[in-house]
Amino acid sequence: MSGFLIGLVTLIPHRYTYYMQQEKLLEYEYLFVPSESDSKTTLLLLHGTGGDEYDLLEVGKMIDPKANILSPRGNVLEGTYNRFFERISEGVFNEEDVIQRSKDLSDFITAAKEKH
Repeated sequence: MSGFLIGLVTLIPHRYTYYMQQEKLLEYEYLFVPSESDSKTTLLLLHGTGGDEYDLLEVGKMIDPKANILSPRGNVLEGTYNRFFERISEGVFNEEDVIQRSKDLSDFITAAKEKH
């Protein structure tokens, strides 16, 4: 894990690498960045197609620099792109999958809330 974090120094502002916790909970790889000020606020950051759990860290800190950050990686692969939901074709979602994965994401959020 430490070698992984060292490799991220050029991608992620140095101040976050000391506090970041990359973990797996239920079916999700995710980052939890604890607040440096014991904030009770946690921002949930959900990346877009092809993104990952690191993409929105800076945006999260711009929104609320004192908040905790919970940033899961979409656990559906479309080719090599991470997504949160399956789609049948461009702009057409698999509705059953969206319903199930919404429940899965809700379960993840609940479990992460209990853990952190």
